[in-house]
Amino acid sequence: LIRESLARFFQTEDEAGVIRDVAEDNVLVLSDPARGIAPEAPGALADGATGVAWLRALIADAIHRRCREILVEPLEEESRVVFRRGEGEESSRGISRQVHVGVSMALEDLAKLASRGRAVPREGRFRVGLGERHLVALITWLPGIHGDAYHVRLAEERIQKEGLEEMLEDYPEVRNALEAAVAGGRGLLLVAAPEGHYRETIGAAAVQWIRWEAGQTVSSASSGPHPARGTGLQGGQGSDAPPLSEVISAVDPDGTDILAVLRVESLEEVASVLDATRNRLAVAGVRKQDALEAFQWLVRNGLLPRIRSGSLCGILGTRAVERICQHCRRRYDLFEEFPNLIPNSSEGSLYFANTGCRACRRAGVLDLEAAFEFLPGNPALAERIAASSAHAAVRKEVARSGVKSLYSSLLARASVGEVDVREPLRLLLHEGRGCG
Repeated sequence: LIRESLARFFQTEDEAGVIRDVAEDNVLVLSDPARGIAPEAPGALADGATGVAWLRALIADAIHRRCREILVEPLEEESRVVFRRGEGEESSRGISRQVHVGVSMALEDLAKLASRGRAVPREGRFRVGLGERHLVALITWLPGIHGDAYHVRLAEERIQKEGLEEMLEDYPEVRNALEAAVAGGRGLLLVAAPEGHYRETIGAAAVQWIRWEAGQTVSSASSGPHPARGTGLQGGQGSDAPPLSEVISAVDPDGTDILAVLRVESLEEVASVLDATRNRLAVAGVRKQDALEAFQWLVRNGLLPRIRSGSLCGILGTRAVERICQHCRRRYDLFEEFPNLIPNSSEGSLYFANTGCRACRRAGVLDLEAAFEFLPGNPALAERIAASSAHAAVRKEVARSGVKSLYSSLLARASVGEVDVREPLRLLLHEGRGCG
C-alpha cells in the first residue's frame, strides 16, 4: 500500500532498470554498465526468466538486427517473434507460451495498456533507455484466435530546432516574458522539465540565447556527469565530484555574467545557486513536471522570502511533444470525446493525431518540438500563488494572472494542426480540470 501510494507521486524502480511513473511514460533501461544492467541474448535466457528480461533481450536483438518492428504473436502450439526491417524483410524465432505470457505482461505494464480501456486496437508507449539515444517503443495490442498479439515499433526522437530563438518562434508570449525577465542581468532562471524531455539541451540553448543576446560570458558549474553543452567550460564531474556549492564558489564571482548549472536536485543546491546570483544571471535545470510544480517545490522548501526579494527571474516550463505528420494525420474529434473539456471552443478548430507512415513512425522517427510556458518571478504574483492552497485554485490564479499553461499552449498548437492533439491530453492527469 505504501509503495502504491508513493507511486502516485514519485517514480518507482521496483525492478532494476524498470522505472515507472504515473504522470509520464515508463522507462525500460536497456543497457547501463554502471548499474550492471545489460541485455542477454535470447538464446541464453531460460523460459523461466522474467518477462522484462525477455523483453529487454528481444528489443536489443531487434536493434542488433537493425529492425524497427517486432511482432509478438501466439500460434496454435507455441508463439513466435517476428523482426521486420523493411517491406518483405523479416526474420523470426520461436518462443514458448510461458515466455509469451511474461513478455505480454511486461508490455501491458510498461505501455499502460490497461488504462486504455476496451478499445481495439489498444495503443501505448514507453521509453527505452540506451545511453544518449532517445528511443520510444510504440505498442499496439490486437486480439487473435490463439491469444493476444503485440506490435512493437521502435522510433528515435529528434528535435529539428536547435537554438532557443527557433524553438520560441511559435511562443511569442513566452519569448517576450523571458526577455523582460533576464533584462536585469541578475537572478535565477529555472528550466523545469520531466526526465527524458531534453531539459539539458533546452537549458544549454537558453544559456546560449542569453549569451548572444547580451554578449555575456558564461561559466558552467555542474556536480553531475554531464556539463551543459555549448558553454565551452566545464565544472565538477563524476561520482567523486565535489558538492555543487564548492564548484560554484570556485567560479570567479566577478569574471562571468551567467552561471550555467545542468541540474539542481536539493534545497541546498538551489540556495547555493541563488547565493551566486547577486551580481549575475544563473540558469539551472530542475526535474519537475512544469513551471508551477517547480515554483511550489521552492515555496514548500522555505524559499518564498528569496522569491520576494527578486532573486528568481522566472521558471521556464518545457517538454518535448510530437509534431503532426502531414502525410498520415487523421481527424480527431476532441469535443465529441471530451464534451466538457474546453468551455470556449471555436467552431473552426480542427484537431489531428498521427497514425504512422513511412515518413514518420514507420521510418523509425518521432519528430518533436519543444513546448513552453513561463512563470515570471514577480513577487506580487508569487504571494498570490503561495496564498492559494487547493491545487485547482493555484492553477486558476496563475491563469488569471495571464500566464498561459503548457496545456493551453499545446491545445492552441494542436488547433492549428501543428501538434498531435494527444500531447495536451496527456497533461490532463497532471494539470487536472483547472489547467486553463
